[in-house]
Amino acid sequence: MRVKVFSIVCGLITSLLVESAYADQLSDATQAFERKDSSRAYETWHRLAEQGDAEAQFQLGEMCAGGRLYSAGKGFLCSTKDSRIWTLKAAEKRHTKAMLSLSMRYLTGLGAPEDFAQAHMWANLATINGGWDARNDLRDLEELLSPEQITEGQRLAREWLDRHPI
Repeated sequence: MRVKVFSIVCGLITSLLVESAYADQLSDATQAFERKDSSRAYETWHRLAEQGDAEAQFQLGEMCAGGRLYSAGKGFLCSTKDSRIWTLKAAEKRHTKAMLSLSMRYLTGLGAPEDFAQAHMWANLATINGGWDARNDLRDLEELLSPEQITEGQRLAREWLDRHPI
């Protein structure tokens, strides 16, 4: 019994240390981006995104929006397709800001095909996910959409939730 408790405690401590290391790296990447060191920010976010970190995936998706080229010694290209892929990966992990970003992309047709039902779906999912800002965005969006588009967006959200249980 004592060995099992010790093993569980060690596992929890290790998890907390790993989480803290991720948080430090995310913070470093954000600070690098704010200092206009896009190369360092990209490299850090990309590494963490590849490891499955939703915040890094979202940040990488936002950085790549518009397909801008960044370089600082090393060049790298972010396409709008890359941006949508990373943002979608974050949204699939229930990252609220990523869900709202996808909603805006589908609403405006910038970085995604214009699709009002998809825009509603992602705003609806962000609201369900607990995003306070998303509630206002969803309400504003619904004023622009037809009842059919809203119904379709709700259907798509239900299907998404069925495929992505909590």
